[in-house]
Amino acid sequence: MTGIAVVIPTYNRAHQIADTIESVLAQSLPPAEVVVVDDGSTDDTAAVCARYAPSVRYERQDNAGVSAARNRGAAVTGAPLIAFVDSDDLWDREKLALQAAALAAQPSAGWCITGCDVIGLDGTVIATRRGFPAVFGVFRSEGIAPSEFFARYFQPLSLASAGVVHPAWTGDAYLPLFLGNFALPSSAMVRREMFERVGGFDPAFRLAEETEFFHRLAAAAPVVILEEPLVGYRVGQAGSLISPANTGKLIGNALTSLERAAALRPPSAGQDPYLRRGRHALLRKLAWLHLTLGDGKAARETLRTAWESGAPRDMRSLAVCAVSYLPPVALDAARRAKAALR
Repeated sequence: MTGIAVVIPTYNRAHQIADTIESVLAQSLPPAEVVVVDDGSTDDTAAVCARYAPSVRYERQDNAGVSAARNRGAAVTGAPLIAFVDSDDLWDREKLALQAAALAAQPSAGWCITGCDVIGLDGTVIATRRGFPAVFGVFRSEGIAPSEFFARYFQPLSLASAGVVHPAWTGDAYLPLFLGNFALPSSAMVRREMFERVGGFDPAFRLAEETEFFHRLAAAAPVVILEEPLVGYRVGQAGSLISPANTGKLIGNALTSLERAAALRPPSAGQDPYLRRGRHALLRKLAWLHLTLGDGKAARETLRTAWESGAPRDMRSLAVCAVSYLPPVALDAARRAKAALR
């Protein structure tokens, strides 16, 4: 079989999955296969998907998490390229064509990702949340724009398609991924042989699963990065895995992913600074989370762990430590005031 298999994991998104499916079916390079893996939905997801048969295959499983759903979708398809899209996200019409062209131009690359814009519940782009920095904190923590970040770690690549030159980057993402994730499942296209070689997504990770998966992928093969925002990444809905209620678990899983990633290649002196910087950034983020939840003691303990492992006592972390001594009522008032300013 040739072409691209598109895998759409879903859970209770009957009200949005039609838009996702239609953005897939409207691709200028049509996929060879489209499969929706329903992870135990209790709404009308099956009925919505039935409207698109036989172009879209529907598979149902007992609830096992998004990692298991993506793996199931990959297992029941056969095309040599696999693209994933979550059931509330949208694709630009040229996404598959550009990614397929990018991988064809770079035979050594095992995967390709694109930029993304944040979209609201109505599907429109949020003007103030465009591009990589709107989704990934690594650019803010590193204090540089995506183009500067990518230029630091990757080689430039000009991809010509339909008479238009698209800026891209290629190279080894293993070290920069220690600093923070910059790959979105809905933006990823992976060669099947590479997906199978690294073992797919880890079903034990129901949160931050992409962080762990993409680091394994990066350890095995180079990447091509298209800076253009070819994905609409939807936020702001109830039940989202990236909701504030899940942030602590997300950070915990990301920390676990860092330790796992460090064992994917032989230890080297060049790797250690990246590992430390990534760990320190996550610990500072966790301390801030504890503070916003009103747990000053946990915030201080997390900062202490970071400092003891070599993290700098910068102004932000010192401020968090100082504020952590305020009583819970004052912490809650500060949190509300900060939210109001947003």
